Amino acid sequence: MWAQHCGSWLLLLVVVVVVSHARAASWRSGTEISPTISLFRLSELTEIEWLDGVPGTRCEHMVNHAATYGSTKINFMTTHFFIDTEGDHIPNSYCYKGTNDCLPFTQDVIANWTSSFTKCLQHAVAKGFTGIAVTPHLDGWGQFTPWRNSLRVNPLAKYSGFSYTDIMLVPLAHALNAVMTEDMTVWFALQGEMSLMAMMYPREHQRLLPYLKSLVIKDNPTQASQVRMGLSINFNKLCDGEVKLCLELVS
Repeated sequence: MWAQHCGSWLLLLVVVVVVSHARAASWRSGTEISPTISLFRLSELTEIEWLDGVPGTRCEHMVNHAATYGSTKINFMTTHFFIDTEGDHIPNSYCYKGTNDCLPFTQDVIANWTSSFTKCLQHAVAKGFTGIAVTPHLDGWGQFTPWRNSLRVNPLAKYSGFSYTDIMLVPLAHALNAVMTEDMTVWFALQGEMSLMAMMYPREHQRLLPYLKSLVIKDNPTQASQVRMGLSINFNKLCDGEVKLCLELVS
C-alpha cells in the first residue's frame, strides 16, 4: 500500500515539474519589453561624450544602456520641429535642434543627420539588436506650439522648401537601408501620435508606403517581408477631437 501511495506521489511530482517547466518556457518566450531611444537634437548624434570612461554619442550611450536589458528589438523615436507662425496647425517651416536653438534645414544638414543616425543604428546592430523600429515625431517651436496630434500636415507638401518626407522619412529610409541584413526586421511608422495628418491625407500616406519601403530594401526584393510599414496612431482626439471633421474626412 505504501509503495502504491509513494508511486502515486512520485507520478504527481513528475507531472507538476513537467507542467511547471513548460509554463516557464512559455513565459520566457512571451512578448519582450523593448526599449525606446528618444532623439531631439542633432548633437545627440554627433557630439562625443564620455560615460564611465567610454566615449560615444548620446545615442550610442543610450543604445548601450538599452542592450543591458537583453531585448532583441529597439525603437528610435526621432523628433524634428515645426514652426507655425499663424496658429492654424499648419507648418510654415521645419527646423532642427542643433544643441538648443532650432535651425532651418538645408540639404547638407539632412545629409549630416542621415549619416550620423546611420552610425547609431549600426552601433545598435553591433550590440545585437535584430529588430529596429522607428517612430518619427514633430514638436512645435515658437509662439504657437499645437499638439502634434492636431497638425494638418500634408507629408508631401513643401513648407519653406522642405516637406516632412524630405526632412524625416527619406533620411530614415536611407539610414535603415544601411543596416538591412537577412536577419534584420524593421518596423517603419510614417508618423507617431499625429493622427489628424493621416486622416486628412490618406492618399499621400498610401503613396509613401511602397516608395519608402523600396528605399529601405533597394535592390534586395527578398527583404520585402522583413520591412513592415504603417502608422502609429494616437486615438485620443482623433480628427482633432471633432466628430464632424472625422465624418467629413472619411466620407
